This record gives sequence, structure tokens and C-alpha cells, in this order.
Amino acid sequence: MKWVFIFLLGIFIFSCNSNNISQVEKDDESLPAEPQKKDSAIDALNDKGHNVSGCYWKVLQRDTFVLHLEESGNDLTGRLTFNNFEKDKSSGKVRGKIEGDIVKLWYSFQSEGTQSVMEVYFKKEGDHLLRGFGPVDVSGDSAYFKNKNGVDYKNDQTYTRVDCSILPSKYQ
Repeated sequence: MKWVFIFLLGIFIFSCNSNNISQVEKDDESLPAEPQKKDSAIDALNDKGHNVSGCYWKVLQRDTFVLHLEESGNDLTGRLTFNNFEKDKSSGKVRGKIEGDIVKLWYSFQSEGTQSVMEVYFKKEGDHLLRGFGPVDVSGDSAYFKNKNGVDYKNDQTYTRVDCSILPSKYQ
């Protein structure tokens, strides 16, 4: 089980590090071509605090990543979906905290019938969350960052806040 998880994690990291970003292929009509920004009232709220409640997404070629977050104080809950084209998909629950501008989550998901847990970090920048990457260790069914202070936040891994109602139904 550990090797399957490491293999899946390697495939995921490889697919996420591609710099060839393009428009979603027209054969998937269910995805809007461009995410729409949320309204200015929510913009104003976010500028005053670290409110990260809402929906975020990233489209990388034909892969789609969607994050739903609900914030209560510094506690976060929600769902995360990695919809990889022609690769293993995963979807599951997230739980975590926000510390300053860093969203620290534990992602519990099932992929190919195996239950796994992965630590996922994001850095909040305005209406965007930048996904964090770094060396990981694996213990049992869980992958976690070796050096939590050395996480690198990638601009090419930016999730954009969108109005949840514009997301295709399979992501709602």
C-alpha cells in the first residue's frame, strides 16, 4: 500500500509541475473556459481578514483541481478534488487551520480503493491560493512535509477563487 501511495503521489507531483498551461479542451463542455471573479463585497471582506471560505479552482491543460473551504475561526473544513485527465482521480475531505497567510490542510482521500492522507499547504495571496510543494515523508497511509518551514509556494500552482455556483455540478 505504501508503494502504491508513493507511486500515485509521484504521478500527481509530476502532473502538477507541468509548465504547459493551456485552455481546457472544447470536448469537455461542462467546464467554463474562464472562472468568473466573485463580487466586490466579498473582495472587501477578504481584504480586511484572512477569510478563505469559498471555492477555488485551477485548470492545467485537461486536469482540474477544485477546493471548497469553510472557515470557522482558524479552523477549516471542506473538500478537495484532483480530476486528472487519463490518470487516477482523487476526492476527499480536508481539515486544517489557517496560520497567518498559510492554509495548512490534511487531505483524506480514496484513490484506486486505497484510503490515504496527505498534508497540503496553500499560501493566500488576495483571491488566490498558491499550492505549496516540498520533500515529503510517508508514515503508514500518510504523507507529510519533511520541513514545514521549507515549503515552496508555486505561482504556476495558483488556485483562483470563483463563485461556487459556476462550477460544473460534478464539483459542487
